[in-house]
Parts: sequence; structure tokens; C-alpha cells
Amino acid sequence: MAPAQSAVATAYEHISYDDLVTYAVYRLTAGNGSQTTFEDIVAEAFKLFPKRFSLRGYPEWPDSAVVNKSWLRSRTDKKYIVGSVKDGFRLTQRGLDVAERVERQLGQSSPEGGRSLKSELRTRSGRLLRSMERSQSFLDFRKSGRLDNMTEDDLADVLLAMPDTPSSRLVGNLEQFRDAAILYDRSDMQEFLDAIQGRFSARLGIH
Repeated sequence: MAPAQSAVATAYEHISYDDLVTYAVYRLTAGNGSQTTFEDIVAEAFKLFPKRFSLRGYPEWPDSAVVNKSWLRSRTDKKYIVGSVKDGFRLTQRGLDVAERVERQLGQSSPEGGRSLKSELRTRSGRLLRSMERSQSFLDFRKSGRLDNMTEDDLADVLLAMPDTPSSRLVGNLEQFRDAAILYDRSDMQEFLDAIQGRFSARLGIH
């Protein structure tokens, strides 16, 4: 093993699984800002960090269960990732920051297009917030601080979804808006989104 490779191997052995999975998503999506699949994340994590993501007793095979547990924590608890196995995955602003920190820990150069991914995320976040600002539900909330008249159809409209959109997709969209509000330091929108989550917890599948 070359000295540089040995240094990377030593570094990644001390980085958490969740951070490494987040970095794998970053490597897969940098340059296009698109989503990636669970299978691709399993393969990329194993390729980049074989000692951490190999199947116990079978070092030539990846352990998908480890990746599965990590993306679940990274989505639900840490808010690094949004998406699902069915719909694909992408990073949040928080996840992008984590991936860049891991990159520095590993002493690696950014993947081609990595910086443009951050610019693209800011542009997309701005578009999301502008659409929310124009919604009647948000305008009403700013006046009254309440969501008394907001319906599930209004919820779908605010989250850029359809009335029959699955709850998992709605939650993903909600988190995208939340990331955008945090990125632009819009506390009024964060309060609006918190109120939405409380009022429509059943529709969102949040208990």
C-alpha cells in the first residue's frame, strides 16, 4: 500500500460510519446535485472504506446492513441525508458540511464539481423559499401565527407535492424546506415548518 493510501486508511478507521456514508453520498452526487441509489451508496462506501464496510468473515463483500443503519440514522436523527431506498438519496446542507469535513480529515481533494454542488444547493434553496413566501398558508401564518385554516391540500401545495404524495416523500420535501430556511437564517420559515409538522403529524407519518 502506498504511503498516501495508508494515511487515508488510518484516518477513515476513526471516522464514524454515518459520516463515512454521508461522504460516500457526496462523492456520488458531486457535480450533478442529483439523487443516488442505496445500491450505489453500498458500493461506493465499500470501495472507499473497505475495512469499515466489508461483510464480517467475507472481506471481499460489502455489508449492506451497516450502510442501511447509517443512512437511517443520518436521515432521521442527524438530518444529513434526505430520501429513501425507493426514491433515492441526496445530501442536506448539513450533510454537505459533514462531507466536506470528512474530506479534510482524509486529506482528499474535492470530487469534480464538489464546489458547484454547494452553489447549486444554495440556488435551489433560494427557489424553495421564494415559493413558500408566495403561498397563502405562509402569508396567513405570518399574520396570525396559526394554521387553523390550512388543509392537507394546502400542505401538498406548500411542499410542492400532490395530495396523494406518500408521507415519506412529504417528509423529505419538508426537510428540504427546513434545510433551506436554516441556510438562509429564516427563523420565520422554520417556525412555519415546525407548526406544519405539529399540525399534520398524522399525514406526515410522524408520531
